[in-house]
Amino acid sequence: MEKYILSFRATLKTLLDRENISLILKKRFPQILSISLDLDDKQFYLRVNTNERIEQSIQQYILDYGQRISFVSAVTIKSDIDQAATA
Repeated sequence: MEKYILSFRATLKTLLDRENISLILKKRFPQILSISLDLDDKQFYLRVNTNERIEQSIQQYILDYGQRISFVSAVTIKSDIDQAATA
């Protein structure tokens, strides 16, 4: 089973509201495994670990909530079970 790290560029306003954003995203999208907001090279990034590619839905939901985020990238991660099965 593949998992994904979806990265979005976020604003300072999003960072300051991170607890609420984390709660509403996890409530709306049960496939989300974890969420982090990080500072990287003077920019804020929202990183979402999930079982599905749902970046468009997340971006629209956050926009409807009144925040702006921009999709940056998606990284695919194979689970340990898949790696053990192929080894």
